[in-house]
Amino acid sequence: MRKRKNIIIYGAAAILAVAVIAFVLIWNYYSAVTTETVYNHRAQTAIETKIFVLRDETLLKSPDRGILVPLLKNGEKLAKNDVYGIVCGSTDEAEVHMQKKALEAELKRYVNLGNTVNTNTLDISRNTKETDSAFLQILDAVSNRSFGTLKESLNTLEDKIIERQLAIEPDSINFEERTAPLNERLAQLSASASHADSLTSSFSGYFVNYTDGFENALSYDGVKQLKVQDVEKLLSNEGEQIKTQGGSKLIRNHIWYVLTVLDSKTAAKLEQGGKYILSVGKKDNFRLPATLTSLGEVEDGKRLAVFECNEMNSDFAGLRIEDAKIILDEFNCYRIRTSALRTLDGNQGVYVLRSNVSVFRRVFVIETRGNYVLVKTREDFLKAEGKDGAFLNLYDEVIVKARRVKNKGMVQI
Repeated sequence: MRKRKNIIIYGAAAILAVAVIAFVLIWNYYSAVTTETVYNHRAQTAIETKIFVLRDETLLKSPDRGILVPLLKNGEKLAKNDVYGIVCGSTDEAEVHMQKKALEAELKRYVNLGNTVNTNTLDISRNTKETDSAFLQILDAVSNRSFGTLKESLNTLEDKIIERQLAIEPDSINFEERTAPLNERLAQLSASASHADSLTSSFSGYFVNYTDGFENALSYDGVKQLKVQDVEKLLSNEGEQIKTQGGSKLIRNHIWYVLTVLDSKTAAKLEQGGKYILSVGKKDNFRLPATLTSLGEVEDGKRLAVFECNEMNSDFAGLRIEDAKIILDEFNCYRIRTSALRTLDGNQGVYVLRSNVSVFRRVFVIETRGNYVLVKTREDFLKAEGKDGAFLNLYDEVIVKARRVKNKGMVQI
């Protein structure tokens, strides 16, 4: 009886030992293999620099007393002799006028939407593109933390959706019900609002409701005569600033300039008259289409580059001294670790994991960046080769670490 009991115990121990050994082997087998999934990567070749934005700016008249309530958004067009603001006697009066302004804008929006019911048949294709564009603008605003434009983009998206709804069911929205409480509230505010003096502009241009002290730091008309040291002083924030206390300004010309100082070797990569994209901000917040209009003479190994821009909005109107990148080239590619690269039969490539089998896939390396290499996409590789082949593909699992690996073989420890 005792002997039988010992046999059972020894048998159980042996089974347990086999199970433990199997577990350790399997764990080591899989833990020894590390993979990374292949995704599309948008790469760029760019020059990192710091820029100074020069515009044709005129300071607008500020009230001697009272509170200025702007009637325009930053970057919005202002015609000559148009009203750009009103002057209120107190913060309470200013708040009333600000509420009136917001209600009037909301009512105007509903009037425009209501008018679409009586217009021609809606262009569905155009509406779809505008809806998609508005949605992408919302994503960009959130991604770049540009919340100043978020509300406007949300309203645009809602308007495009409502336009489509009205085209299908013209009576589905009762605008009178929506505007009635707004009109009632507007009447109440109008009755309680005190008189306010209006401010008008003697020029036309783009309105901006703040100043930064650099409005007259450099000559706009003399931009082609500027020297490297003129801009370097401002970029290092050593330039003399105009002492300003709030106030508003007018950007009088739709053409404005982006100035940057580059060493002569880097500047040689640029072509005068060439068109570039300037990516502004540490997180690539804005992309400015620009033309290199001037590349100055060498001064102490440096050159002044002057880019010309002609687009304006609330974000662009606020740029002054910024981090930026001059994008020289952009392309689609795959990005993989350098540790994954292998050579088989004279071909450079990587091993990808298919179930438990490693399979060799060719790659074409574009360039190395740190611990990664940029390689051509399968589509670009096919174009270059002119025929199909065993090329790396999107979503392949690239083996970046393994104890032993061979083509069409089990991944071994």
